[in-house]
Amino acid sequence: MSVVTENPKSVGALVAILPLIGAILYIDDRYAHASDLSSFTLEQKQHVEKTFKSFRRQELEDKIFVLDFKEQQNTATVLDKTMKLRYQGQLERLQ
Repeated sequence: MSVVTENPKSVGALVAILPLIGAILYIDDRYAHASDLSSFTLEQKQHVEKTFKSFRRQELEDKIFVLDFKEQQNTATVLDKTMKLRYQGQLERLQ
């Protein structure tokens, strides 16, 4: 108790600083959660892009398979052959 009576200005400064420290910790905690959210969103975005590419790759491979089969059966039209080239180009760019 003697410290308080001998140094009233120090105690006043300490009382003034404590709310500032609390505010800083509160703000820091909010930004920490915001950065966690942004990294979680980035992970989700990467997962969605990977899944989309996988589905698109499978779709293109299936379309190319059908057009290859038409070529083997000699029933492929000029349009079929052109579409096959287009799908192959898309597949190469995707990988």
